[in-house]
Amino acid sequence: IKALPPILSYSPIHIPITTVQTRESTADTNGGNTPTVTIIKRDLYDARFQLISQTGSLESDREGISKDGEGVGVAGDALEFIDNPSDLVPGVYEGGLKTWECSLDLVDYLEGSIKPIRRDKEWIRGKRILEIGCGTAIPSLYLLQELFASMPGGEGGEHAETVLHFQDYNRAVLELVTFPNVLLTWYMSPLGKAYHELSTTDGSSDGLPRNGELHVSSDLIASFLASLCEHNVTIRFSSGSWDGFPVILQTEQLDMKPYDFVLTSETIYRLESLPSLITLLRLVSSGREHNPAHRSQFDDSDTIQSLASKLKIDSTSLDEPPQSTRDSCLCLIAAKILYFGVGGGVAEFERMVQQTNGIVERVVDKKSGVGRTVLNVRWPV
Repeated sequence: IKALPPILSYSPIHIPITTVQTRESTADTNGGNTPTVTIIKRDLYDARFQLISQTGSLESDREGISKDGEGVGVAGDALEFIDNPSDLVPGVYEGGLKTWECSLDLVDYLEGSIKPIRRDKEWIRGKRILEIGCGTAIPSLYLLQELFASMPGGEGGEHAETVLHFQDYNRAVLELVTFPNVLLTWYMSPLGKAYHELSTTDGSSDGLPRNGELHVSSDLIASFLASLCEHNVTIRFSSGSWDGFPVILQTEQLDMKPYDFVLTSETIYRLESLPSLITLLRLVSSGREHNPAHRSQFDDSDTIQSLASKLKIDSTSLDEPPQSTRDSCLCLIAAKILYFGVGGGVAEFERMVQQTNGIVERVVDKKSGVGRTVLNVRWPV
């Protein structure tokens, strides 16, 4: 929260829904034949401008931007890589400030194929959701949008806790794009409408989201946090490597149950990172590990204490959801078929999952341009 700028510049991203359609889908057609889902996200140039404005003042106090263990620091180092032509510096910056097309494929599949079969307006409420390597977090923002849309303003009531957990290698990514996008999603939802201040910069007088600016005030933040508490929604952010992430989950809750939704996109591009990713996916989706000895220390455990008990950048315990609300975990991985120049790809990922007795099903195949797919991965109990 403390990293938020006074103003957030945002724009909509319209995602075509091309998978199986049914009457239950609520995607808009926008006058065309292909339904779309619209997500609001912070503009990349706005995040870059914040980095530029912060770097000068932070240079005088290097301790204020020292790295929290691994990954890019909050300002100067992130600015160095935000315009990197390769969008990837292994072990330093993993490209999370930009939105990649495979994350849109996850939204396409969730809206077009998963939502219709759930047959419940509140299909997200009471669930626990984890997005690994979240970056701009478009898939989780979609689920959060669905959650907020099912909650009429002022009617919190008694509901099971809903948890959304965002993980990224870089803390700067969580501060610059992930959390701002969460705040924007709430603001544009029915829960946030009570706090809207219409202005010429809103650009939404006809109900269609457009480019605009959100003025971040203490009142807005207080309303956001109060809304989360009222509706029993917990949002967590964790930064650091995949190797160390399971240590926190196990240390805080040894009998951790699986998440309901585990999402990740564009994360299988590097062969050397696949064992850590697969170990983590198995743990969070089935509650079991394949190689418990494969570990390193997880860092970055910074908690916003006084401002919000419901909003944490930390590694605190994950509350177990009521058994009555649980389904089997849906673990989805969206990826390009082959990542040229870095060695990773779907075939190698499938092979390594199968070596851990996992089952991989291709649920979406997109063959135009660079081939892409969405995989449903599970481990039998």
